[in-house]
Amino acid sequence: MQKNIKVAFACWIRYMICALLAFFIYLSISVLSVGTFTDVIGYEARNSKTGETLYVHYYEDGDDALIEQYKDQGIEISTLALRNELSGTPKFFTVLIAQIITLIIVFSFIYKHLWALGDSDANLVNFDHIKPNRLRGLIIGAFAVIPNVLSWFILLFAKFGLITDKVIHIFRFINYQWFSIINLSLGETTISVADVTFGQILLSLTMFLILPLISECSYLLGYNRIRLSEKFIYRKKDRG
Repeated sequence: MQKNIKVAFACWIRYMICALLAFFIYLSISVLSVGTFTDVIGYEARNSKTGETLYVHYYEDGDDALIEQYKDQGIEISTLALRNELSGTPKFFTVLIAQIITLIIVFSFIYKHLWALGDSDANLVNFDHIKPNRLRGLIIGAFAVIPNVLSWFILLFAKFGLITDKVIHIFRFINYQWFSIINLSLGETTISVADVTFGQILLSLTMFLILPLISECSYLLGYNRIRLSEKFIYRKKDRG
């Protein structure tokens, strides 16, 4: 039991690193998406000393005969952009791509550790040093996700009014590995637990199943000596 808890703690540390990485991944992809869907519609001449706008030109108005005049005077010229907020299909694919990347990162962080443990246990079982326990990965994953489940109970206490309802920000950060589930269940811009229903809070519980499943999958792959790198990277030689 102690060894399982020790391994689970190591997995949880990796899991929380993934939460931090997920934040920057989602932020980066969102910025790229916004840039892709932002249109440059013109430019303006601005006094660099006073900040006063002297002249504005829109591309749809045709050619501009005054821009060279302003350039010669050393006036600051800056572009005018129409920023499109992400919504609909662009928003969907932004979240989807960021979540898939995050899922791959979480899996890779947990996979190596649990695969090695499964491989080691398989050797010990072969020499009758331990009894087989094919659910060990699931158990370790369940232990590892306990701190995150506790954050869910804090969310529940806030819903009952026992603590401040602003803890939703803490809940988001701790569980940012699955921001898509949080956005779906609690809402992307929700800042207060008072604005979500008990049904939405219950729906957010689904994210806590992912780490135990990843841990169990990784452990079983190691136990059965199945290397994903050999499946996806290296090709078997053609047989003559």
